[in-house]
Amino acid sequence: MEYNSNLISQNVKRLREQRRLSSSELARQAQISKAYLSQLEGGRFTSPSAEVLFKIAGALGVTIADLTQEVTIRKNDDIPLPPSLKEAIMIYPELKGHEVMLANIKMRGKFPKDPNDWLTLFTMIKNTIDRKNG
Repeated sequence: MEYNSNLISQNVKRLREQRRLSSSELARQAQISKAYLSQLEGGRFTSPSAEVLFKIAGALGVTIADLTQEVTIRKNDDIPLPPSLKEAIMIYPELKGHEVMLANIKMRGKFPKDPNDWLTLFTMIKNTIDRKNG
């Protein structure tokens, strides 16, 4: 998929700075190299992979759409979380920090109804990324 690289560059840098993260810290949290992040923020990549965008979005607490479109910054508190996701976050601490990403995912048009389903969904996404990195 092709994205507007200038818009992505601007959004990543703006979101990083709003969260008072250094480029080193964001790169560490997103598990990408600082050099890659610097080049991305500088607009030198024309089409970052969906995997990289997913990692950066997760580290910033936003969605991929927030990186690729002109967006209004949403805070975690501003996003309505399905009750089953709220419950899952209380049960499974590893989901904390990924609320925004998870709250934007539906399976067959519906949010998972069970906390275990949220954990399964999160684990599948994480394992897919880990396999590509491993």
